[in-house]
Amino acid sequence: MSQTTQVLLGIYLVMYIVLALALLIAVLYVIFKVKSLIRQINDRVNPVIKQVEDAVSKVTGAAHTVADRAEHIAETAQTTADHVARRVESTSEVIRDTVVQPAIGVNSVLTGMRRAAEALRDRWMRRAGAGGKTSDEG
Repeated sequence: MSQTTQVLLGIYLVMYIVLALALLIAVLYVIFKVKSLIRQINDRVNPVIKQVEDAVSKVTGAAHTVADRAEHIAETAQTTADHVARRVESTSEVIRDTVVQPAIGVNSVLTGMRRAAEALRDRWMRRAGAGGKTSDEG
């Protein structure tokens, strides 16, 4: 191989090495820029992520609070319903004992008085129909 060919091959080799180094530098530059952009995006996104995490935490806390209060309200409602049911039952017993039973007794007395009045009326009617005499007098 001639000396000119060797020089040309050397120049080509240096050119390829320079080109490869330029390409490597370009790739490194692109990687650096992408990394920089990722940092910028990350710096913008991290506060938003933090806000979302805080909001989720607050919502979760509020949901637990609401659930606890709802459970307390349900327990109070059940207790109140049981208490009212006992009061209604107690009131029913009082009404039965103080109103219904005496009313039954009064009704019995009134029925007896009505029957006695009917018997007296029948007796007077027989007496008036028999000329003032009753079968007891005869």
